[in-house]
Amino acid sequence: FMKKNPHAIDILITDQTMPGMTGIELAKEALLLQKNLLVILCTGFSTMVNPELITSVGIHESITKPYEIKNISRLIRTMVDKIKDRQ
Repeated sequence: FMKKNPHAIDILITDQTMPGMTGIELAKEALLLQKNLLVILCTGFSTMVNPELITSVGIHESITKPYEIKNISRLIRTMVDKIKDRQ
């Protein structure tokens, strides 16, 4: 979907552990298509994911699992506010 409509998505929320590709890989590919995309990465305690890697990829926020709905909701609200500020 994103390849055909890269600007139809404003926020990408992805998990680090997925079949076929990681959340980091998905974020990299998505950001190539839409450089202003805001990305939230959800992850468990992974030794492969650290703040430096997240920042270098262009991911804006990360949240560690398990998380409470209020915490992910707060992150999404922050992202929505960033989108509003751009307009």
